[in-house]
Amino acid sequence: MGMSNYILDNVEKFWDKAHEFAKITETAQEFELKLRPHEHLLKGSQDEDHLKEVGYDGLWYDWHSD
Repeated sequence: MGMSNYILDNVEKFWDKAHEFAKITETAQEFELKLRPHEHLLKGSQDEDHLKEVGYDGLWYDWHSD
């Protein structure tokens, strides 16, 4: 049970960083450069699979398409 809390906490940290970086980056490439070093925070989660499916550019474009 403790491990799942650890994973959930790390996933939350990743998405917090993703939101922060999405606001300050001007391109999907810049977003990926800033966020990729934090990708390990998704290890063992379903979000890791989601990121592989949509990619960093997909995430960035989703946030900037509004």
